Amino acid sequence: GTIRDWLIGIKVVNGDGSITKAGGKVVKNVAGYDLMKLYTGSFGTLSIIGEMSFKLRPCPTSELTLIGLFPNLTELYEAAKLTFSSQLSASAIDLVQPQALQICFPTVPTTALPALAVRLLGLPEAVKANSQKLIELWHGYSQKEFLIESEGQQSWKRLSDLALYISHNLRLKISVLPSRFLQIVKLIERTFSELTEKLEITSYLGNGVIRLFAQTKENLEISLYQQATETLRGFCHQEGGGVVLELAPSELKQQVDVWGVVGSQIDLMKAIKNRLDPNSILSPGRFLTGL
Repeated sequence: GTIRDWLIGIKVVNGDGSITKAGGKVVKNVAGYDLMKLYTGSFGTLSIIGEMSFKLRPCPTSELTLIGLFPNLTELYEAAKLTFSSQLSASAIDLVQPQALQICFPTVPTTALPALAVRLLGLPEAVKANSQKLIELWHGYSQKEFLIESEGQQSWKRLSDLALYISHNLRLKISVLPSRFLQIVKLIERTFSELTEKLEITSYLGNGVIRLFAQTKENLEISLYQQATETLRGFCHQEGGGVVLELAPSELKQQVDVWGVVGSQIDLMKAIKNRLDPNSILSPGRFLTGL
């Protein structure tokens, strides 16, 4: 999960100097509005976070990563759906494309096939048994499987920090329903494959978040990237998702709003900003529509 999923208590300083607390130090403590998620997702525009309390869980006694190579994304997606619908408990189920696979899981032989990486944590016997059940579950879909018993933690850390290891100057965070995964990936390939020197996609298939890493071509007009981004946004907006430019050339940022479609909730967001930071001294202009 994300930081907000593990946060159970927070203390902040608001723009008017007042100190606010939300949550507590035990799990069942939320009543009324969940201000912790509001503060966490505001990019410093509503408060200065002074204290945070998190849920803890014990370190697993054993860890194993199962990597499956698939002939195409359709077969991979079907295997992922089977994994989610099964009774097996996995802490991560990610799409990993070839370059990212080589960076994060170097013991897997170099391949041009997309990979499904599943992280299993728990007791040694349960982890081993679940990996074998997954291999059986993927029969008929995957072409080859690899079990990684060591360096799993470092590999998954590299995957979450992939931006540090991959050469790119354009990075998009794309959010759609998991059921629309194949449609959005095909749209990404149609709109961006001819515009980039390199194109890499990773995705946690359980929540529909896709990250696109690309290197723009110097000889192409910036308007082409603008059109491609707006095409993705049009699809995602219809599906209740969105596209955020996490990294982009300055010329593209001048033409495209990095946050995308805001919607009718902007009035509510402005009201919250005026209430918690009436003088607009906290990260002005950092968030949506210059909040």
